[in-house]
Amino acid sequence: MKTISSIESNAEARRAWLRSEQGLPVEPADGYTVVRQSDFEKSRVWRAIFIAAAIAVGIALFQPAPADAPTATAPARATA
Repeated sequence: MKTISSIESNAEARRAWLRSEQGLPVEPADGYTVVRQSDFEKSRVWRAIFIAAAIAVGIALFQPAPADAPTATAPARATA
């Protein structure tokens, strides 16, 4: 059984081999965290959605509680 240290020592070689087998560049391009993975978190769309959601949550949290509707009591029926 391999120890963790031997697995970790081969990690970079394994990643490089896998990237070469998949036809990916070994090193990610500048400005990207991972090769061929979407950096959607950095996009303007993500930021706009996040800001809109934060505003909606903020409004929902700081909105005053709705007033309870007065309960309508039916008049008691007289029994004969």
